[in-house]
Amino acid sequence: MAILDLCLLVYCWLLHTIGDSVRSVVDRFQELSEEVTAAVASVKGPKEKDPTLAEVDRLISGLQSLESSDPAAYRMLVERLRNAIGANDKA
Repeated sequence: MAILDLCLLVYCWLLHTIGDSVRSVVDRFQELSEEVTAAVASVKGPKEKDPTLAEVDRLISGLQSLESSDPAAYRMLVERLRNAIGANDKA
């Protein structure tokens, strides 16, 4: 969004400074800027959102199920989570 704001600011300044004779060039620049922004978004994908409480609950439920069905996988995943949140450092 900041790129578009900057482009709009430059666009307005250019229109004020140099007039209508280059309006089409500036309009095309703005279009290209929007296309670049869209292309970056399509490559990077949608912006990641923070996990919801429901997603955390599903993770916990899945881990609890895994504890009985595959204890080795359960231990590995719990250890990864502990390392990720620094729980092993506090013990």
